[in-house]
Amino acid sequence: MQIRKPHPKRKTSDTAVYKVCQKSFYHHSNQSSNKHHQAIMSPSNTFVFLSVVVLASLVHAQQFLSLTPLSPPVVQLPKPYSFGYEFGDGLGMNQYRHESADGTGSVKGTYGYLDGIGVFRHVEYTADKDGFRSVIRSNEPGLSNHVAADASYVVQPPPPAAAVQASDQFVL
Repeated sequence: MQIRKPHPKRKTSDTAVYKVCQKSFYHHSNQSSNKHHQAIMSPSNTFVFLSVVVLASLVHAQQFLSLTPLSPPVVQLPKPYSFGYEFGDGLGMNQYRHESADGTGSVKGTYGYLDGIGVFRHVEYTADKDGFRSVIRSNEPGLSNHVAADASYVVQPPPPAAAVQASDQFVL
């Protein structure tokens, strides 16, 4: 392989590149040999070498790949369950949740809380083939009766302490 010598009038780093390339691609052999320089990696040798490596990698990878037929998806039917909890802090705050599901995929439940001054929220929900629906009962200040996205709000007047607390929050 011949490496082009740099142009003699150019003042660039071509000379250094030429020297590095000359050392990288040629191997000095014994002086008694007919060829003083012997090419180690020519572009065609490099291409052949890389082609063999790629082909060997593909053959090796094929040994680990096996075509297995896809098994049909496992259909797991809904299993019935039921759970719930209730707790309070001893200062008037109580929270709870209860949920149950039948074997058809229908889930029903309730959750809610009651705080120390009498503000409560109670949510009843159903999730089944018709979607998710809920009814929310509360006396939280600022709520109004309305139906939005399959959720019905049933609002009651807040307890007096909550009304006072809510009005204090908005005083400037």
